[in-house]
Amino acid sequence: MDGREKNLHGQAGQPFLNPVEMQTLKSAVVAKARKKHGDILRDLYGEAVFDTIDRAYNAITFSISEFEKTEEFSPFDSKFDRVLKGEDTFTAQEALGLTLFKAEDKGNCAACHTVPTLANTKQESTFTDFSYDNLGVPRNDIVRGLNGKGYEFVDNGLFQNPLVNDAKLKGAFRVSTLRNIAVTAPYMHNGIFKDLKTVVHFYNTRDVDGALNPETWDPWRASEVDATKNTEELGDLKLTDAEEDALVAFMKTLTDSRYEDLIPD
Repeated sequence: MDGREKNLHGQAGQPFLNPVEMQTLKSAVVAKARKKHGDILRDLYGEAVFDTIDRAYNAITFSISEFEKTEEFSPFDSKFDRVLKGEDTFTAQEALGLTLFKAEDKGNCAACHTVPTLANTKQESTFTDFSYDNLGVPRNDIVRGLNGKGYEFVDNGLFQNPLVNDAKLKGAFRVSTLRNIAVTAPYMHNGIFKDLKTVVHFYNTRDVDGALNPETWDPWRASEVDATKNTEELGDLKLTDAEEDALVAFMKTLTDSRYEDLIPD
């Protein structure tokens, strides 16, 4: 989400090795894959695939990235997709949520989370325009205390990429997909929020005096990178509680059918 990798293949190789994710080594990944899938990897990449750790690891991560491009990984069979095809209908609350999602004078979520239509489902199917934005998210102290960075470290997101030198991009992270968003907590780039309704309430009231974080009942904490946060499209949307609920109800319809039973009440 901070743009450090230029393609899907590069990204697929990172979680295994990341000290705050899977905390393992290339050699360990290769050893496990060789034991369980060695014959298939040799069939695909040749007998020399295990000649070096890097060669085998590259084959493994390339396979993952290729899988992530398939319809098995992204079936587009959520309730939203069924409604788009005329196979299902929204409830009144879900329909209101979609209206608010697209309304420029209300939620305006579609400004960055582009909404597919029947004519261009494939082009916009993931509900993101792939841009980068600073949402003014607070620092996650629990994570910062565990990941070795320390509390003084400032996560500048995209700006930490050595190829990026525009100071306006400090604290910017990629606009995330909303597919399966109802079942993929915690939320925001640093996992600061546990509930989807909290995210919507944050977008709605981040800059409103007296507004509280419903997970802590404390006022919203200061943004980790305050100077460049987006104040034009979020922070004081003036949505009612019922309208927030409607947005959450709509986003629940973006859940693949295989995961619908995981949607929290």
